[in-house]
Amino acid sequence: MAEYMRLTRDSLPWYGGLLPAGLSRRLQAESALLALGAVEDGAACGVMVVEFSLFGEEEMAEILYLAVAEGRRRRGIGSGLVRFFCRYAAEELVPVRCLFSAAGKEDPAYRFFASLPDFYLSEEEGCEYAVPLAELVGAEKLMAAERCVKTPEEFFSLPLQEQKAFVQSQREAGSFYLEDLYSRRDELVPRLCLCSRNGGRLEAAVFFLQGENGDLILDYAWCAQGRQAALISLLAQAARRICGSGAEGLLRIAAVEPQTEEIIKKLYPQSQVSARLYCAAMEL
Repeated sequence: MAEYMRLTRDSLPWYGGLLPAGLSRRLQAESALLALGAVEDGAACGVMVVEFSLFGEEEMAEILYLAVAEGRRRRGIGSGLVRFFCRYAAEELVPVRCLFSAAGKEDPAYRFFASLPDFYLSEEEGCEYAVPLAELVGAEKLMAAERCVKTPEEFFSLPLQEQKAFVQSQREAGSFYLEDLYSRRDELVPRLCLCSRNGGRLEAAVFFLQGENGDLILDYAWCAQGRQAALISLLAQAARRICGSGAEGLLRIAAVEPQTEEIIKKLYPQSQVSARLYCAAMEL
């Protein structure tokens, strides 16, 4: 039977094989993150990471990551980690939720949360699109804007001060997607993280992550007001680099909001919805 515990800086390395490097670094540096581990037969076999944040004036716990070692799955270790944490959360009256994507109600992720007795599930506004990498340069409306930006720059080649100023400007504008940019550096693909300038200031930027099985993830895309053409140009130039490398797999565009779905369909006509966004929340 598995045992569960809160992980400390000393015990965190035991779970290195289950944790992405960027998330492991965040756990070492950020007090708002909490890691729980499972041990079975003396072996580290499961890990869960939770982030505490304010939702209005109330504290909320968000399940960011949950993984169980191969060979130990389907034995209740993942649900045991969730229940172990939720007992504490219920005592402290802290709401717990997890936003996740799933292909439908038969998807393993959906069925996992549906099996937890104290959770209810709701479908959120948003979905994940998937585009075959080999077909990216065949998207005519996307590639028509390729030459709009003549000299794109790799974001991480900019002076560090400029990089941090951009991240800070996004935070001040209410966008926190790049807040953990440097802790996730190992997961990003530097040659695909492109930006362009207008009058010495950044006007557009795109960031790509390396996913599993050769897939890529469009992690974040931004442009200044009225500079949508520059953004599309960066996406087109990233597509050219991707196809030039002979990459196989899919480009995944996650958490697409309803108001941007039509744009995705126009730029990537070969795209298909691969998953929808769901929220699992613990009832207090």
